[in-house]
Amino acid sequence: MGRPKPDYAENGVIAVEKVVAKAYDIILMDLQMPEMDGYEATRMIRSMKGEAGHKVPIIALTASAMLDVKDRVFRVGMNDYLTAVQS
Repeated sequence: MGRPKPDYAENGVIAVEKVVAKAYDIILMDLQMPEMDGYEATRMIRSMKGEAGHKVPIIALTASAMLDVKDRVFRVGMNDYLTAVQS
């Protein structure tokens, strides 16, 4: 039994569909996706009935280190965020 392979979603709509269809241990959520951004996808996941949407850790991926992004990430129900900041 090898390592589990990650799933990928090209946009937020597909990300939500995948969470509806399958339980995940963790979600790495891009904030800037087409069709539905990561904020809205997270809101939809968190509003799902049952444990899947409420318990799975969601980590935001963003290029922005702005405080308003950090605040918004936590307000929509993400657990943490990773940013790529160049110094």
